[in-house]
Amino acid sequence: MQRRSLQPPPAPSSLRQSSDSDEDADDHHSSSSAGETRVQPLTVTKPRKDGSVQVAVRIRPMLPRELARNAATCVERQRGEDNVIRLVPTAADLFERKFTFDHVFPQSTKQTELYDEALKPWMASFLQGFNVTVIAYGQTGSGKTHTMGNSMPSTSTMANSLFARSPSSDDSSDEEAADTLDSDEGLIPRFLHHLFTKLNESGSNFQLSVSFLEIYGEDIHDLLDNSDAQRASRRSEPLQLRENKKNGVWVQGLTEVPVSNRHEAMEQMQRGALQRITASTQMNERSSRSHAVYTVKIVQRVSEHESKKDPLVPNNQEMTNAASG
Repeated sequence: MQRRSLQPPPAPSSLRQSSDSDEDADDHHSSSSAGETRVQPLTVTKPRKDGSVQVAVRIRPMLPRELARNAATCVERQRGEDNVIRLVPTAADLFERKFTFDHVFPQSTKQTELYDEALKPWMASFLQGFNVTVIAYGQTGSGKTHTMGNSMPSTSTMANSLFARSPSSDDSSDEEAADTLDSDEGLIPRFLHHLFTKLNESGSNFQLSVSFLEIYGEDIHDLLDNSDAQRASRRSEPLQLRENKKNGVWVQGLTEVPVSNRHEAMEQMQRGALQRITASTQMNERSSRSHAVYTVKIVQRVSEHESKKDPLVPNNQEMTNAASG
């Protein structure tokens, strides 16, 4: 396998407004809790006619408190056009607007349907050595955490689940439970389940590691830092973003934890989530400046001929939860 030169993806061309208005739909999304926008810039093995960046919109269901106050849905998928959303006219804005995306997922979309259509097709590209990035973007409370799949129970419950298991336990029922996907699990656990299934089937020689960072204001914090200083302060020291020809853009000093199965990868994500500064359910200025990036790095061994030059070829899968204020 040769090292592939990854070019920056082009600007997304999939967002097209069907009406003559110049107003942006972002105001409608931010003023209502009915929708969530997820952006998926993806590098693929060959050029696609729709470009290497795909944009998907997921419309979340009304929350109980919204139903209680008879809130109205502001956006819906256009009937007969699966990739078009329609902004519902209101008393304040009587104009109907339509927007076209690569994917539009209605309120009834299940987590497995979302993964199968939006992310699963790119697994082959990832295993062939290409970087893949998924970005969940939307207002706080719009459903990004649920979509990505890193929602958590209470801190005490999580602590019990992480430390109750003995490292030497060989209970087969525990292993089976770790490999079972719950219907509510989102893109990250489904990707990890799919990835380890594929790797185990192939018998390939590979090394995997994960990292988890938070961008808070202008600072980058390591969510997997387990040093004494970090434990004392409950917060890691800010890290520096670097760039060079060998590594490209990277974060100096970021912890990378080796993992051998989905359970270990998910455990690290849960540990990092416990360290997050932002409470995902609170809408405030602090939360709107915080973004989390969970990265899975796979290093695949190449053929003997290529190994004389470069024995290991790394590539990354990045999952980003980006808030908007």
